[in-house]
Amino acid sequence: LATIAQGQDITERKKAEEALRKSEQTYRTLVETAQEGIGITDFNENVVFANQAFADMLGYKNEELLGINLSQISDKEVFASFREETQKRQRGEPSQYEAKLFTKTGESKYFSISASPISDDQGTIMGTMGLFTDITQRKRMENAIITKERIARERARLLTDLRSLDQTDQILTRACET
Repeated sequence: LATIAQGQDITERKKAEEALRKSEQTYRTLVETAQEGIGITDFNENVVFANQAFADMLGYKNEELLGINLSQISDKEVFASFREETQKRQRGEPSQYEAKLFTKTGESKYFSISASPISDDQGTIMGTMGLFTDITQRKRMENAIITKERIARERARLLTDLRSLDQTDQILTRACET
């Protein structure tokens, strides 16, 4: 009777698996707890991933946002700009831009977007990963400042016109007195 045994040291493989598990957990925690919205779209502009922050910004449940096409949460002009930006991603180019999106309730929100190509394990570009920062309040303040500046310019123009009218009135009064 003979027994044959073969052993293999799997210590290194176990260490590598544990390191991978920790790394995945770190990235999962980072994405799930980020204050910035994180979204991934395919080349047809369909949302294939969204973190909770992005879903919250738009008033959706996370599972409702998945599969939505960006044309459903943007107007035609913004969607056309998304298509142009996606062409950059297909060439491997990142970019930064601003866009207006609609929440689930139809409210307009403005975002600063930092977009980068996302690739599979073979390096083939599969879509876009975007980081979304809600800049709605900043845009509202900018618009308020622009409106106030326009009103101030109009007031200044009216005052100039009034002074001119007053001067004309004074000239006419003197002319009539003589």
